[in-house]
Amino acid sequence: MNVGIYKHRKRAFNDNWYWEYKLPLVGESHDQALLLGGISSLIFGVLAGILVLQHPLQSALILPGTLMFVLGIMGIAIGITSLLAGVSGEGWGIGAFGIISIIIGAALATNIIAGVWMLLWVIAGLLIVEGIIAIYMVLSKRSTGH
Repeated sequence: MNVGIYKHRKRAFNDNWYWEYKLPLVGESHDQALLLGGISSLIFGVLAGILVLQHPLQSALILPGTLMFVLGIMGIAIGITSLLAGVSGEGWGIGAFGIISIIIGAALATNIIAGVWMLLWVIAGLLIVEGIIAIYMVLSKRSTGH
């Protein structure tokens, strides 16, 4: 059984990475871990839905902050596992990604308002880059005659 930290980084973008790799380390089987993850997600989702329906104004104020905090914690976790993978021989690129992820995750988790602004600018930057790439693809297809 491969229980290395690097497996966490490889599967970090899978929704069930925590349940697939953390719980089997404490004696649960793979299927039981996924079932437990699904049941706990269902319970938390239903409770969150009930709270949002009962208190819509408060949820509009609390949910963005909670999202930024959760994204910050996930960024820190991904950064730590990437940094450990980089130190263990995967290369300096993954280590640099880990350091950047830790810094951004800490910023998101500790300063919620700055995190919302940072997320806004990151999404805006990604959309600008996507637009530039789309224009390039259209012009390159036009020049080749497709």
